[in-house]
Amino acid sequence: RTLPDFVAALRVLEEPALERLREAFRKRLAASQAVGVPPDSRTEARQDAVSQLGRALAGQEPAILLIDGHNVLFGLPARYNPPRGGALNDADKRKKLTEDIVRLTTPNPAVRAWIVFDGPTRHDTQASANVRVTYSGGSGEHRADSVLLDNIRFFKSVSPDTTLLLISNDHDLCESARRLGARDVAVLDLGAFL
Repeated sequence: RTLPDFVAALRVLEEPALERLREAFRKRLAASQAVGVPPDSRTEARQDAVSQLGRALAGQEPAILLIDGHNVLFGLPARYNPPRGGALNDADKRKKLTEDIVRLTTPNPAVRAWIVFDGPTRHDTQASANVRVTYSGGSGEHRADSVLLDNIRFFKSVSPDTTLLLISNDHDLCESARRLGARDVAVLDLGAFL
């Protein structure tokens, strides 16, 4: 339902082509509703979050991206774990992800990104003016998840109207983030922008 808006935000089609795309989507939606197939609300919500990500990266609205670092590395194996002879060690994978996020966000300073990785000791670095990298510290599982949820709570308390987008495939983490007011975006959806 929101794909035409997403494509418009990317500015890859001229207006006549964009209008033909919108019309095709309107017809498809009308046809599916005519046969009684209700749209899936979870899919609609997720598509809307991806549209928000596209608009933010296109400079049309500010947003804060909270990125579940290791989840993204595992969710995009073709990008961060090359299949032929070019295997990257963990540090190189994290560095490549950080470089990708810096490249995506640098053109738009209104988009801030915070990449969180599990790590044995708490450590924060500023990768660029609008990208921060944190190693969670502590022990046990889901340490990065706690840091991400704490960040969502903080940002929602100081700026409740700011768009918060969590990039993760972790179902439990995404559900907790939604309860706190953030939107979740699947890792493959972020991969489309890389």
